[in-house]
Amino acid sequence: MPVGTLFVRQVVHPLSFSVLHNFLLLVSYIPPYHIPTNTDAHGFLSNENSYKGKHFRQVLAARDTHLHLLNLNGNQNNDLGGICYTGGLAAIQALYEKEGGKEAHVKLTLLGSSLGGYVVARFAELHPEAVEKLVLFCPGFDLQSRWPRVFGEVGLREWEERGYREFEGPAGPVRVPWSFIEDGRRHPAFPLYK
Repeated sequence: MPVGTLFVRQVVHPLSFSVLHNFLLLVSYIPPYHIPTNTDAHGFLSNENSYKGKHFRQVLAARDTHLHLLNLNGNQNNDLGGICYTGGLAAIQALYEKEGGKEAHVKLTLLGSSLGGYVVARFAELHPEAVEKLVLFCPGFDLQSRWPRVFGEVGLREWEERGYREFEGPAGPVRVPWSFIEDGRRHPAFPLYK
Protein backbone atom coordinates (compact mmCIF):
# COMPACT_ATOMS: atom_id res chain seq x y z
CA MET A 1 0.00 0.00 0.00
CA PRO A 2 1.49 3.38 -0.97
CA VAL A 3 2.33 5.74 1.84
CA GLY A 4 1.23 9.37 1.78
CA THR A 5 3.19 12.42 2.77
CA LEU A 6 3.21 13.80 6.30
CA PHE A 7 4.08 17.48 6.65
CA VAL A 8 5.16 18.88 10.00
CA ARG A 9 6.30 22.47 10.20
CA GLN A 10 6.87 24.82 13.10
CA VAL A 11 5.84 28.39 12.39
CA VAL A 12 6.12 31.54 14.47
CA HIS A 13 3.61 34.19 13.46
CA PRO A 14 3.10 37.54 15.26
CA LEU A 15 -0.67 37.60 14.61
CA SER A 16 -1.20 34.02 15.76
CA PHE A 17 -4.42 33.48 17.68
CA SER A 18 -3.20 30.10 18.87
CA VAL A 19 -3.67 29.12 22.48
CA LEU A 20 0.07 28.52 22.42
CA HIS A 21 0.51 32.21 21.55
CA ASN A 22 3.14 32.66 18.82
CA PHE A 23 3.92 28.97 18.31
CA LEU A 24 2.01 26.98 15.73
CA LEU A 25 2.58 23.42 14.66
CA LEU A 26 1.15 22.47 11.30
CA VAL A 27 0.51 18.81 10.65
CA SER A 28 -1.28 17.35 7.68
CA TYR A 29 -1.53 14.11 5.76
CA ILE A 30 -1.82 14.20 1.99
CA PRO A 31 -2.95 10.79 0.67
CA PRO A 32 -0.91 9.10 -2.08
CA TYR A 33 -3.70 9.15 -4.66
CA HIS A 34 -5.10 11.83 -6.94
CA ILE A 35 -8.25 13.74 -5.97
CA PRO A 36 -9.82 15.58 -8.92
CA THR A 37 -9.75 19.11 -7.50
CA ASN A 38 -7.32 20.17 -4.79
CA THR A 39 -7.59 23.71 -3.50
CA ASP A 40 -5.58 25.82 -1.04
CA ALA A 41 -7.15 28.77 0.81
CA HIS A 42 -4.70 31.24 2.34
CA GLY A 43 -4.99 32.97 5.70
CA PHE A 44 -5.64 36.50 6.91
CA LEU A 45 -3.29 39.14 5.41
CA SER A 46 -2.07 36.68 2.82
CA ASN A 47 -2.92 35.80 -0.77
CA GLU A 48 -2.69 33.00 -3.30
CA ASN A 49 1.04 33.66 -3.68
CA SER A 50 1.82 32.60 -0.11
CA TYR A 51 4.89 30.49 0.52
CA LYS A 52 2.79 27.69 1.99
CA GLY A 53 0.44 27.48 -1.00
CA LYS A 54 3.30 27.53 -3.49
CA HIS A 55 5.15 24.86 -1.51
CA PHE A 56 2.11 22.56 -1.41
CA ARG A 57 1.57 23.13 -5.13
CA GLN A 58 5.18 22.14 -5.84
CA VAL A 59 4.98 19.00 -3.67
CA LEU A 60 1.73 17.87 -5.27
CA ALA A 61 2.98 18.69 -8.79
CA ALA A 62 5.78 16.18 -8.21
CA ARG A 63 2.97 13.63 -7.81
CA ASP A 64 1.20 14.78 -11.00
CA THR A 65 -1.50 16.48 -8.93
CA HIS A 66 -2.58 20.07 -9.51
CA LEU A 67 -3.34 22.42 -6.61
CA HIS A 68 -5.52 25.49 -7.22
CA LEU A 69 -4.42 28.52 -5.19
CA LEU A 70 -7.46 30.66 -4.35
CA ASN A 71 -7.59 34.41 -3.86
CA LEU A 72 -9.90 34.94 -0.87
CA ASN A 73 -9.41 38.69 -0.96
CA GLY A 74 -12.47 39.18 -3.14
CA ASN A 75 -10.81 41.26 -5.82
CA GLN A 76 -8.62 41.07 -8.86
CA ASN A 77 -5.92 43.54 -7.80
CA ASN A 78 -4.85 41.36 -4.87
CA ASP A 79 -5.58 43.97 -2.22
CA LEU A 80 -5.13 42.02 1.03
CA GLY A 81 -7.63 44.32 2.75
CA GLY A 82 -10.45 42.91 0.63
CA ILE A 83 -10.57 39.60 2.48
CA CYS A 84 -13.93 38.54 3.87
CA TYR A 85 -15.70 35.33 4.78
CA THR A 86 -18.44 35.64 2.15
CA GLY A 87 -15.92 36.51 -0.58
CA GLY A 88 -13.89 33.44 0.33
CA LEU A 89 -16.95 31.22 0.09
CA ALA A 90 -17.77 32.75 -3.29
CA ALA A 91 -14.23 32.05 -4.54
CA ILE A 92 -14.53 28.37 -3.62
CA GLN A 93 -18.01 28.16 -5.18
CA ALA A 94 -16.73 29.75 -8.40
CA LEU A 95 -13.90 27.21 -8.64
CA TYR A 96 -16.31 24.34 -7.95
CA GLU A 97 -18.59 25.50 -10.77
CA LYS A 98 -15.66 26.17 -13.11
CA GLU A 99 -14.48 22.58 -12.58
CA GLY A 100 -17.93 21.27 -13.53
CA GLY A 101 -19.68 21.23 -10.15
CA LYS A 102 -22.25 18.69 -9.15
CA GLU A 103 -23.07 17.71 -12.75
CA ALA A 104 -19.47 16.58 -13.30
CA HIS A 105 -19.36 14.85 -9.88
CA VAL A 106 -16.53 17.13 -8.77
CA LYS A 107 -15.35 16.65 -5.22
CA LEU A 108 -13.01 19.19 -3.66
CA THR A 109 -10.14 18.50 -1.33
CA LEU A 110 -9.83 21.79 0.51
CA LEU A 111 -6.67 22.86 2.30
CA GLY A 112 -6.94 25.98 4.44
CA SER A 113 -4.85 27.80 7.00
CA SER A 114 -5.94 30.34 9.58
CA LEU A 115 -8.89 32.28 8.17
CA GLY A 116 -8.71 30.12 5.02
CA GLY A 117 -9.16 27.07 7.28
CA TYR A 118 -12.35 28.56 8.65
CA VAL A 119 -13.63 29.45 5.17
CA VAL A 120 -13.07 25.95 3.74
CA ALA A 121 -14.71 24.36 6.80
CA ARG A 122 -17.68 26.70 6.41
CA PHE A 123 -17.92 25.86 2.70
CA ALA A 124 -17.95 22.15 3.61
CA GLU A 125 -20.75 22.81 6.09
CA LEU A 126 -22.82 24.65 3.47
CA HIS A 127 -21.99 22.31 0.55
CA PRO A 128 -21.09 18.85 1.92
CA GLU A 129 -21.87 17.24 -1.45
CA ALA A 130 -19.02 19.23 -3.01
CA VAL A 131 -16.31 18.26 -0.52
CA GLU A 132 -14.20 15.11 -0.44
CA LYS A 133 -11.75 16.08 2.32
CA LEU A 134 -10.63 18.95 4.49
CA VAL A 135 -7.06 19.63 5.61
CA LEU A 136 -7.00 22.44 8.16
CA PHE A 137 -3.91 24.22 9.45
CA CYS A 138 -4.62 26.17 12.64
CA PRO A 139 -8.11 27.09 11.40
CA GLY A 140 -9.40 30.50 12.44
CA PHE A 141 -12.44 29.22 14.30
CA ASP A 142 -14.21 31.63 16.66
CA LEU A 143 -12.25 34.67 15.49
CA GLN A 144 -15.07 36.99 16.51
CA SER A 145 -14.50 36.23 20.20
CA ARG A 146 -10.73 36.68 19.77
CA TRP A 147 -10.71 40.20 18.34
CA PRO A 148 -11.63 41.85 21.67
CA ARG A 149 -8.77 40.00 23.39
CA VAL A 150 -6.34 41.11 20.70
CA PHE A 151 -7.38 44.79 20.39
CA GLY A 152 -9.59 45.42 23.42
CA GLU A 153 -13.07 46.90 23.27
CA VAL A 154 -11.63 50.38 22.69
CA GLY A 155 -9.53 49.16 19.76
CA LEU A 156 -12.57 47.51 18.18
CA ARG A 157 -14.65 50.68 18.60
CA GLU A 158 -11.87 52.69 16.96
CA TRP A 159 -11.78 50.20 14.07
CA GLU A 160 -15.54 50.54 13.62
CA GLU A 161 -15.56 54.35 13.89
CA ARG A 162 -12.64 54.78 11.47
CA GLY A 163 -14.10 52.18 9.10
CA TYR A 164 -10.79 50.30 8.77
CA ARG A 165 -7.77 49.13 10.74
CA GLU A 166 -4.21 49.06 9.46
CA PHE A 167 -2.25 45.85 9.76
CA GLU A 168 1.30 45.17 8.68
CA GLY A 169 1.14 42.91 5.63
CA PRO A 170 3.95 41.13 3.79
CA ALA A 171 4.50 44.13 1.49
CA GLY A 172 3.60 46.97 3.87
CA PRO A 173 0.49 48.39 5.57
CA VAL A 174 -2.89 46.87 4.73
CA ARG A 175 -6.23 48.52 5.48
CA VAL A 176 -8.81 45.95 6.55
CA PRO A 177 -12.33 47.43 6.50
CA TRP A 178 -14.75 47.12 9.42
CA SER A 179 -17.01 45.21 7.02
CA PHE A 180 -14.63 42.25 7.57
CA ILE A 181 -15.82 42.07 11.21
CA GLU A 182 -19.46 42.57 10.24
CA ASP A 183 -19.24 39.82 7.63
CA GLY A 184 -17.64 37.45 10.14
CA ARG A 185 -20.51 37.99 12.57
CA ARG A 186 -22.92 36.54 9.98
CA HIS A 187 -21.23 33.14 10.20
CA PRO A 188 -21.10 30.61 13.07
CA ALA A 189 -17.99 30.47 15.25
CA PHE A 190 -17.50 26.75 14.55
CA PRO A 191 -18.65 25.29 11.23
CA LEU A 192 -20.09 21.80 11.44
CA TYR A 193 -19.00 19.38 8.72
CA LYS A 194 -20.18 15.78 8.82
